[in-house]
Amino acid sequence: MADASPDKLRFRPKARIIRTIGDQLISGPEAAVIELVKNAYDADAHRVVVKFYPPLVRGAGRITVSDDGHGMT
Repeated sequence: MADASPDKLRFRPKARIIRTIGDQLISGPEAAVIELVKNAYDADAHRVVVKFYPPLVRGAGRITVSDDGHGMT
């Protein structure tokens, strides 16, 4: 931490922590879609669009979630 200034902190999480924060909190595909819609609400979105592209079977098809909220694109 030689290059850290007094008003900044450096945080280096372990890989296991990153995995726990990420995919282990989402129990399945349905929960992942719900979480993305909740994230849009948190980003003050006025509109959220969930599109399903067939075939809707495991390993095929596609689902997209888009919104007009703040933050990531």
